[in-house]
Amino acid sequence: MIQARQAVHAPGSEEWDHSRLEGILEFFEKLSSMFKLSGDMPFIYQSTLGWYAAQYFLFAREHGQIKHLRALWKDHLYQDLEDLYAFYLVSEVGRSQKAQRAWEVKRLTIEAQFWEQKRNS
Repeated sequence: MIQARQAVHAPGSEEWDHSRLEGILEFFEKLSSMFKLSGDMPFIYQSTLGWYAAQYFLFAREHGQIKHLRALWKDHLYQDLEDLYAFYLVSEVGRSQKAQRAWEVKRLTIEAQFWEQKRNS
């Protein structure tokens, strides 16, 4: 997982390693599914894993990678991860779409720093 995180996306690049991205998103999808089935979404929201899941989903979605992988596999992949992201967003800033978008924009401003930290960890 460490190698996947380090090489999935270079800061400032449009290129993504889809194989590594799929591995990371699949991990968070399985984690999301487990907590969704158990009814314990608040637990994952409060964990570091929830934070990372939200960041990876947001960044991949904003760069069209979720859409790309869904089209590639002709499947609605990562639905439980998307549900976790929606739960995370509501828990962070509430149901206001304006507040949610402001939170996303703020996260996107530090995206390059996020990828740089992943490459160096």
